[in-house]
Amino acid sequence: MAQQALPEREARLGRAMGADEDGTAPHAVVVLLPGSGLPRSTRRPSAFAAAALRPFARRLVRAAQQGEPDSSLVVHTLHYRYRGWNGQAAHPAHDAEWAVAEVVRRYGDVPVCLAGFDVGARAALRAAGHPTVESVLAVSPWLPETEDGPPGGTKEPGVRTAPCGTGAESPVGEAGPAGQGAAERPGNVAADGAGAEPDGPPLGPRTTDRAACESEPVRQLIGRHVLMVHGSDDEHTAPELSYRLAERAKKSNANVCRFEVHTDGHRLRHHQAEVAALAENFVLGTLCGREFARPLVDALAAPPPLGLRMPLATGFGRSLRR
Repeated sequence: MAQQALPEREARLGRAMGADEDGTAPHAVVVLLPGSGLPRSTRRPSAFAAAALRPFARRLVRAAQQGEPDSSLVVHTLHYRYRGWNGQAAHPAHDAEWAVAEVVRRYGDVPVCLAGFDVGARAALRAAGHPTVESVLAVSPWLPETEDGPPGGTKEPGVRTAPCGTGAESPVGEAGPAGQGAAERPGNVAADGAGAEPDGPPLGPRTTDRAACESEPVRQLIGRHVLMVHGSDDEHTAPELSYRLAERAKKSNANVCRFEVHTDGHRLRHHQAEVAALAENFVLGTLCGREFARPLVDALAAPPPLGLRMPLATGFGRSLRR
């Protein structure tokens, strides 16, 4: 089967939330990387995934402006070129790398946090090698058991990939409004799905292949603060794979921790308030000099496995609210 040409698209950064009207450069920048929905697809990403992150973006901007020290924080949401990870092409990871370079072009060498969800979490971890990246937040990271081939090509018999989340709802945001139209269409790009290969369906039940997880790079995480958050009952992405990745990263970087949200699933619906509070505390602590909450301090200081299986307590963040 001949490999199809990919639709020509460009990644882009969404509206700058928190930007000063006078054009003053911010103290720091957060790039939000939404879930893209499928392991393998060259269709346009869903607009719902990006829209679901807006409440979290507003929360971060608001929190940065309050408390001590007062810091200007700009938050962008990355709009990917394609909906899928697409095997070795790793399109979302390359889009994330472009986003960091674009932040530097616009604002200079300000500290950056890459905050990703589902496929976006894997992209954030992969793109952390840029020197301006200070921290990485990876929520419900999608880590496949095996790597599939290039987009538009053929797939070897028996090769399986873990299903991703739909990307329509963020663990720290909310679902997009029902009945919204198609994704935004910058330029003269064809409509969603036009001329692109069909989405591949999520395949089979998840497994935890150690060899596949160990192929995921971690050297780019050295020198960064890294927080992973994963539901123990995640039905789409295996929590054990994110633990193993965190375990490998911790060997060369003490500033890695991981929280487990017990009895919660991929979108962490039952603990959204706690996850959002933890994410806010981590982002502002790494970018704006805010004090880490005690559970986060303990998780960073504790050796494996304790600091990588830290339970996220119900009600976390209530004492942090202003």
